[in-house]
Amino acid sequence: MDNNMIISHAGIEYNVDVELSLRDFTGHDMSTIDLFGKVIYGSTFSREVPDSAVFPKNMSGAKFIKCNLDNVLMPGGNELIDCSTRRFKFQNDLEDWLINESGDPVEPVNKKTYLSLGLSTDPKDLPSEPLKQSILSVI
Repeated sequence: MDNNMIISHAGIEYNVDVELSLRDFTGHDMSTIDLFGKVIYGSTFSREVPDSAVFPKNMSGAKFIKCNLDNVLMPGGNELIDCSTRRFKFQNDLEDWLINESGDPVEPVNKKTYLSLGLSTDPKDLPSEPLKQSILSVI
């Protein structure tokens, strides 16, 4: 049985791995899977904790297309095409905020909602102590 299928993305055809594409691997341990030479399309590997080691440290030669790799530490030597690689962290307003390289909050992940509700998107306005319920549920 062929474990590959052809996917066209941005005018280029890719021979992608069927078992690894279009799947949700959130929370799955991928550290023992050999992905060398694999082309993975449209899968989610996202984690809640920034810089999560999901893949083997020495993994290389894999190609990810339109995958969700938010908060995933990606070893060098792999190709990412149109993937989401945001880093975010849960804050004291009980919402996820994008963070910079130092781990400091930059802006809420759902910034449009904050703005539509008239809430501050400035990290200096985050509560110093965790709220009892999400800031978005209070409004």
